[in-house]
Amino acid sequence: MTEAERRAMRGLVATLLGNPTPFTAADLPLELVRRHLLAPLAYKAGVAAFRNDYIVSSLQAERRALVLAEALDALGNAGIPVILLKGIAYAGTIYPDPAERPMSDIDLLVRSSDMSTAEQALARLGYWRAGSAAQSSVTRHAITLKRRDGSIDLHRHILHAGRSRMDMGAIWREAVASPVPGARRPSPLHEYLLHAAHIGRHEGMVPLVNYTDAARLGAALSPAAVMAQAGGWRIARTVKAVSDALVSLLCAAAGPAHRYSYPSADEIVDGTLPPRWLQLTRKLGMVDDWLGVIGFALATVRARLAARKKRS
Repeated sequence: MTEAERRAMRGLVATLLGNPTPFTAADLPLELVRRHLLAPLAYKAGVAAFRNDYIVSSLQAERRALVLAEALDALGNAGIPVILLKGIAYAGTIYPDPAERPMSDIDLLVRSSDMSTAEQALARLGYWRAGSAAQSSVTRHAITLKRRDGSIDLHRHILHAGRSRMDMGAIWREAVASPVPGARRPSPLHEYLLHAAHIGRHEGMVPLVNYTDAARLGAALSPAAVMAQAGGWRIARTVKAVSDALVSLLCAAAGPAHRYSYPSADEIVDGTLPPRWLQLTRKLGMVDDWLGVIGFALATVRARLAARKKRS
């Protein structure tokens, strides 16, 4: 990426995060903007080159709404309550125009005790289990279900078991109404923390649309309340790292590189994954304490054993 392209990307990202910054649209690397799922937002920000991307995203949003309604109807008929997670919860809420928030799949949270029944209900709609064999482990946070016209990530949690102290009972009790019939959303505070945990699970190297999500989700929240709950859930380091990254991206500058703890703004914008050893170093660096490290290690071992058992 040239320096002019990098400056244009930084300006676009800062603008989308709420800090309007001049940028030269002609210098934007179009495919990189698309890879970060920012094309519809960029069009709304005045970049005419993404008009077709916005139209396509509008059509996809309409189709996705139908797929979601069908899935929620099947789960509702099976008596399974559902909470919307991530992109599917944001389209039409923090993004009033659903076309602004493209996504590759639909994320649904069900209670762990409902996972098997939920999978069976969706299987009757033509979905099959995809993903790695390790997803068979109960320590895994989600399973991936696919069919020709869609993909659903069915969650029992956000992180592998043992990596945090998230209160799933509180998430269910305090969930709020959703504009989508048949589903709820996490409370605003919980939704922001779950989102930050998702970013941290990928060591910060997620599409930039996830950072615009975080900025919008956190805009009306008290930083003190956020950090207090994050500490209780043992994800304070992750939430602080995501908050610092947002500040760096808002400044439309590279910012300091925290090589061994979190990617710099330039790394996030470039979107090139670092070596696996560095990913693991950063993952461990965002764990609050040794209990989280032990929980992560045990979950990894159990997932590998489950995968080996399934293959045999």
